[in-house]
Amino acid sequence: MINHEKIDLAKEIKELQANDPGKFRGDGFKYLVNYIKKKEGEEGWRKVVEKLAKLGYKIPDPRRVNDMVWLPSSLGSILMVTFVKVFKWQEEDLIDLGRNYVHFSRMLKFFMRYFSSPKKTLEAGARKWRQYYTFGRLETVSYDPKKKFIILRLVDYRRHPFICLYFKGVYGRVVEIATGSRRAKVEETKCEFRGDPYHEFVITW
Repeated sequence: MINHEKIDLAKEIKELQANDPGKFRGDGFKYLVNYIKKKEGEEGWRKVVEKLAKLGYKIPDPRRVNDMVWLPSSLGSILMVTFVKVFKWQEEDLIDLGRNYVHFSRMLKFFMRYFSSPKKTLEAGARKWRQYYTFGRLETVSYDPKKKFIILRLVDYRRHPFICLYFKGVYGRVVEIATGSRRAKVEETKCEFRGDPYHEFVITW
């Protein structure tokens, strides 16, 4: 359960800007904008922009952002935290944000089209990782299609705890599409925010 009263947005923005020097592509930013407009409407997006403006944080105009331009990765984290604060999101909302990204991302749609297993799809995505992020690394630790599980490791990706929920949604949806499963189960067994050296996700279907 997320306690919204404890989210100090001004403090979160300051810490994310100070501790998150990486960059991500413009298409990731545009996805967040499109998603919130679809879920909360244009008025919802205006609430986000206005909330951040009051705190002195200016969001780029999505209409002027190219899909492949590099943007501060802190922008994505700041938007997620703001969504949670403004719209009183809970864990499932962040997971849903990740699940829907699979249908938006050109990269993931390409891999889902041409690769028939979650292992091949995720490994192909890992090889392309640096084209979309200047930080982090995705690895497949173990895969057993007969026992129906895959273990993924996300290294050097300490941004914000909400990102963990987002990636649970992404990986779960990739596995569902690749296997034809109705609902994959995703458990984060290791997490950098719990003192582990990396994030590790166990996905079963």
